[in-house]
Formats: sequence, C-alpha cells, structure tokens
Amino acid sequence: SPTNQAIINRTGLMIAGGDTELKVKDPKNVMNLIHALGLQKYPNPKQNIEQILFNLGFDAKLHGRYAIACTWNEAHDKVVQIKSLDVQGVRVDLNDDGSIKVIKYSTDWSDNKATVTPYAPFDKYTNETSQVIYVQLMRSGHEVYGLPDYYASLNWITLEKEIGEHYLSSAQDGFSPKVSVTFPGKPESEDIEDEIMNSLNKKYTGPRGKKIIGVFSPRPELMPKFDAISVENIDKQYQVIDEQTQNKILTGHGVVSPMLFGIKTPGQLGGSDELQTAFNIYQRTVVAPYQNMIQRSLDEILQSSGNSNRILLTELDIINDKVIEVEGETASGNKVAEALNSMSPLVATKVLENLTINEIRALGGLDKVADGDTVKSQIVKTTF
Repeated sequence: SPTNQAIINRTGLMIAGGDTELKVKDPKNVMNLIHALGLQKYPNPKQNIEQILFNLGFDAKLHGRYAIACTWNEAHDKVVQIKSLDVQGVRVDLNDDGSIKVIKYSTDWSDNKATVTPYAPFDKYTNETSQVIYVQLMRSGHEVYGLPDYYASLNWITLEKEIGEHYLSSAQDGFSPKVSVTFPGKPESEDIEDEIMNSLNKKYTGPRGKKIIGVFSPRPELMPKFDAISVENIDKQYQVIDEQTQNKILTGHGVVSPMLFGIKTPGQLGGSDELQTAFNIYQRTVVAPYQNMIQRSLDEILQSSGNSNRILLTELDIINDKVIEVEGETASGNKVAEALNSMSPLVATKVLENLTINEIRALGGLDKVADGDTVKSQIVKTTF
C-alpha cells in the first residue's frame, strides 16, 4: 500500500524530530554531563541517536510498540549504551501476574537455528547487564503486543494493495481477462486440451503477446469462437474505489491533509499556510503522543542512572543548533558545556582528569563555586 507506506515512513521521521537537545539540570556535576553527552552523541558503536529515534518512531507507528536495548556498566549504576531493537523480532514471556518475565529477540523466528537473545526487563534494581525497555500501545485484548493506531483501516490498506496487484496482473496477462474462446468440440484428451490452451496463452497473453490472432481450421464448423468480455464503466468503478480507499487510509492515520505526505488532492491549492496548519494539527494530535512515549523512555534511562540531565526530542521543522540549555542560565553563557559537547566523552574525560571544577569553569569564563576546588581525579569514577 503506497499510501500507508508514505504515511508511516514520514511519520517515523516526524516522531524522531530534528536534532536532539541536551538540557543540563546540574552543570556542577561534570560526570553526569559527560554521561548524558555520551548517550546523546555515542549511544552505541553502530547507531547514532537520530537512527535510534527514527527506528523507535517507525516501529511505534508501524507496529504500535518499540523496544530499547540498554547496557549497564559493571557497577550497575549507569546505562552506558542504548540501541533500538527491531520490535518485529521481539517476543515476551509473562509471569503468572501478567508482568514481563523475559524479553526474547530473534532476527527470524521461522528459522529454528536462528539465535534467540534473552533480555531482562528494564529495572535498575536487578543485576542483569543487558535489559530492554519494552513499550506498546495499550488496546483492549492486546495488552502484550499492542496494535497500531491505524488498525481499523487494515482492510482498506489491503484493498489498495490488491488494486495495485490487479492492475499489474492486467498489464502482464494481456487480453486474457477480456476475451473468451469457445471451441466447437472437446479435444480427444486432456493433454491435447492443455496443449491448445498453453499454446494460446503463450502466443497471445502477457506484455509481449501478439495483438493479431491467427487461427487455422480445416473446416468452418471447427473454427473456435472469440467473444469479447466487456464490463461497463469498469475504469470509473476502479477510480471511485481507489479514492474511497485512499480516504479511509488517511482517516485511519488521522491525517488532516494528504499533501503532508506527498499525496495531491484535486481542488487543493497547497499553500504554505495550509500546509503549516495541517502539520501543526498532525504534530499535536498524532506525532507528539509518540514523542512523549519515547521521551519518557529516555528520561527513565537517565534517571535510573542517577542523572538529572535530559535528552530532549524536538519537532522536525524546528532548526536546532545543538545548543545545550542550562536551567537558570542562558545557553550561550555555558561555555564549558559547549566545549564538552564538541568532544568525545573519552577525550573529555582525559582532559578533565587533572583539573578541578573551578579550573574547568575558569576555562569557560565562569565564576568559581564554593565546592569547586576538588581535583577531577579525586571524584569517584564512573565507568562508561
């Protein structure tokens, strides 16, 4: 279904939003700042934060659920890596009380030889190194695997797919759905009957089938009869069905204006004001609730790590400059945070190893703090 695909792909991008922002709650805690920057800039060796957020948004929209794999450090006090799991490969085992017992992941559940990786549900009070945050849209009767928000339109999505396959089949089969052939007598055997039909189909059907039919018969009474099969207004019927199908799919997804997804509607001018209004409505009613779900998951990861900082999702149409916002201060004034933001966490750690907090603040042109003369190496280390 091209309509369904366009909506899901673009909604996934809108849920991921623009560049993430780091909101620093406690600029004095340099270790937490580096930890938050590490998750924002280097969440895992294979994915950046934008890829992770798109995968989560895509899965949430397509399947109505998503999964985030989290890796703890040895001390089990910091989440040091996060990655998105393809939720299509996630299965859940429950305890008797309905709580999640274990989360299993496989790339192909139909293959008995495929590796199945078990994960513990996310919980800072347990000791498992690998854990998963699993979130699903709650639907009555579907409390474990959820349902996507467009599930009421699934029949119309299937219908659009079938219409496309019908047109493709018509193009490939040539005249066969439009002509019937009547033979005056029955062949002597089924093999001869099959040979006649196979020869007829091979010559006159498909995109390369011959347009002129030549039939040779020893006697007029043995000549086959060709009759055209005509269905009145079939093209108009398909046009009406196609329009209804598209409208039902758009309604199921909560789309106000199809132009947001590259679908042109006759009679619509497509002005910028109209598009902006449609975007704002879709952002508030559809995209924002998904962003809030993912935001709560990111907050849970940082809070479980004892980190009060936040990695914030943004709207797609807002241009972000990766500026760090410090609560109670202007973003441009926090030069230390800006400098750290441009470093790898490992490099930043080395730089800070032999500096006091006040020395770091002095590099940024900030005033001293009362408890800022502690050397970085004297602070309890946190493993990344």
